[in-house]
Amino acid sequence: MSGSPTTYTPPPARVVGVQSADGQHEIAARVTEVGSGPAVVFLHGLVGLNDHWEEVVARVHPNVRCVLLELPLLNLPRDICSIEGVADLTQRFVRENLDEPAVLVGNSFGGHVALRVALEHPEIVSGLVLAGSSGLIERSMVREVQIRPSREWLSEKIGELFFDRAHMRDADLERAHKELSRRSAHGRWCGSPAAPDATTSATRSRRSIRRRS
Repeated sequence: MSGSPTTYTPPPARVVGVQSADGQHEIAARVTEVGSGPAVVFLHGLVGLNDHWEEVVARVHPNVRCVLLELPLLNLPRDICSIEGVADLTQRFVRENLDEPAVLVGNSFGGHVALRVALEHPEIVSGLVLAGSSGLIERSMVREVQIRPSREWLSEKIGELFFDRAHMRDADLERAHKELSRRSAHGRWCGSPAAPDATTSATRSRRSIRRRS
């Protein structure tokens, strides 16, 4: 592969507004773009950021157009805080900002979203790369769920998503705990027993697979 992570400097990000399907919300997405060639869109995990893709982008950007899409997953409005909602935002972004089908690269939750977009909108997807994708049924975050998640519980659950927990960043854990605590204080957060968006979307995704097989 080309490029070196030690010499790569990420370009500044820009903010792009993406409309929800019902037109009620405009979500501010943080987008970083670098390189030229076939379009490759990078989708982060539930507590991820565009920054997490830097080492990969450093190596591939001489050969492809890297588009890093960062949606505020922990701050999404309740009615679009689901796999379906994020997949719709993602496909809308691709249609409105790219002039060609793109390779979707998804990590964890982002991989699940990439799978759904590829199934529902194959005309805008030229390829699919899954990195530790959550698959069709993500059990880790919804098992023994806490309405007001403690830092210890969240550390355990996020850690289950890593093959090597040494790569789990304390800054990401703190950010997720702070935001989920805030959401639980003002209402329900996605994945709680009273908010079945994630599991419902996963089940629908599985049924979609079966209909297409």
